[in-house]
Amino acid sequence: GHTPFSRIAHSMCIQDIDGIKQALLEFELMGLSFYGQMYKMILNKEGVVLA
Repeated sequence: GHTPFSRIAHSMCIQDIDGIKQALLEFELMGLSFYGQMYKMILNKEGVVLA
């Protein structure tokens, strides 16, 4: 299985929006929302919109 860190890194590389959303949810559920917010900021700067 993937950790949220490996899932988001892999998903960002292959531009898998669903995988990114899953990783962000996993960060929230694990109490690591700081990391989720950090990745959201990075994605927003790159023009990725998570609806």
